[in-house]
Amino acid sequence: MNILKSQLFFHYKQSQNLRMRLFDYEKILVDDFVTPFPVVRNLSDDIGERVSRFESISLNGHSRIRISPTFLNFETKYTKEFQVDSSKIQKYLENKLPTLWRIVEKEEYTHYGIVLTLYSDNKALDEVLPEIKSVFREDKMNLDDLIDLKVSYVYSLRNKYFLNVKYSPMVMEFESSDPVDDSSSEKKVEDYIGIEVVIDVNNKPSTLANEEVGSREDMLSFFKKVIENAFSNSTDSFISGSPDFTSLLERDGD
Repeated sequence: MNILKSQLFFHYKQSQNLRMRLFDYEKILVDDFVTPFPVVRNLSDDIGERVSRFESISLNGHSRIRISPTFLNFETKYTKEFQVDSSKIQKYLENKLPTLWRIVEKEEYTHYGIVLTLYSDNKALDEVLPEIKSVFREDKMNLDDLIDLKVSYVYSLRNKYFLNVKYSPMVMEFESSDPVDDSSSEKKVEDYIGIEVVIDVNNKPSTLANEEVGSREDMLSFFKKVIENAFSNSTDSFISGSPDFTSLLERDGD
């Protein structure tokens, strides 16, 4: 499977006087993001704590960062070159994580995690739906007239991590002008059809149990392992509800 986009998120107890940190954050991010920040919301700490106060995009335009009193969100949409190469994505996130860490390292975490949006190889819709239907019993569900289906499930990995998985047929549409007749007002809609899988892995169980979040190295190892596992699992394993993420529970060096 290929990775379409990723999202790193860090949730923490409410920060105070976030407005006073604007210039500090811009100084930290100046080498990677547009500064001054394009979006600055001058809100007091007690108003809309989940509303981002600062937002910016990376210099190449592929990533966006949002900072609120209770979370930092870092989202990246990958080019085709990156989508098929997990090592490029790992390296990109590894290079960005130390910078993100400088912003959140003094916060009191509630949890952190990563969301990956993956997609399968191009297939026709009549090939995709049977794959998803195969996990359901036909005597319990009418599958003949089914034209769309979305499935989600959640695993607790030894009460340390939550593994959330959602999947469905994916259709990406875009319009293009007629390449032969420039005067034509009609546009053609071209489809990409496959299976989209959204994975959300976070350490919320650990923080609920009051376990320590760990160091920057622990966090980096966590993100790397999630990406590796996401690439190593097949489409069938996600559809059948049997993806293997056991390496998350192994210590580095084991």
